[in-house]
Amino acid sequence: MTQQNEQTGGKTSGRIRLQDKVALIVGAGRGIGEAIALRFAAEGAKLILAARTTPELRAVTEIVKARGGTAHFVVTDVTAPLELASLVQKSIELFGSHRYPGQHCRHIRPNWTRLGG
Repeated sequence: MTQQNEQTGGKTSGRIRLQDKVALIVGAGRGIGEAIALRFAAEGAKLILAARTTPELRAVTEIVKARGGTAHFVVTDVTAPLELASLVQKSIELFGSHRYPGQHCRHIRPNWTRLGG
């Protein structure tokens, strides 16, 4: 049994798996993107949430914060290269990096290295 498992009585605690990791999740305002965001937050990740809709992003961000998590949102159209680059830059400004870019959109496959991630 690992030291982490010993501390939790042999059960894996969700707060350990992504503790202090940063995840950028696009499409986070509803549906699968929202579910991914809430799960990553439950696992301890710090989140940058992105989508095109302010009210939905704000609601998900507030849920994460109410549950004790860390989340920021950036209204972004990820099909616009300049907005996507700005999103990545904002995440780096807030958290220094993003180790788990969560891609939940069907129209793009960003080159994170080229965008500065």
